[in-house]
Amino acid sequence: MEGNRRMGMVIIDSSTGSLAEFGCEVEITECEPLPDGRFYIEIEGRRRFRNLRSWDQDGYRVAEVEWIQDIMPPEGTKEKEDLQELTYNAAESARSWIGRAKELARQAGYPLQSEAFRKIGSPTD
Repeated sequence: MEGNRRMGMVIIDSSTGSLAEFGCEVEITECEPLPDGRFYIEIEGRRRFRNLRSWDQDGYRVAEVEWIQDIMPPEGTKEKEDLQELTYNAAESARSWIGRAKELARQAGYPLQSEAFRKIGSPTD
């Protein structure tokens, strides 16, 4: 794989086809070609961005983005407590989703997906 191994990941609204306002720059940490021409990749999130505008170019969706600087609220504030609660709830949702996805991959006999879930393990708190 050529280039800097970074790209943006954005959710696409299935009902409208439009991109979410925010996304995450990811770095490809592992890339293995598969016999059918696809690739098995592993990625790590690097930094968040706001999608200012996007367009199609050479078969790819590209975008102009604004990088987001995260600012942590001070300890002991309600804002910090709210953020910790949201973080906990998001982690619980992720654990639940990953557990269901692992079980479905195992039941359906998808070895690549099962191996991917084995590698990532459980999300940390």
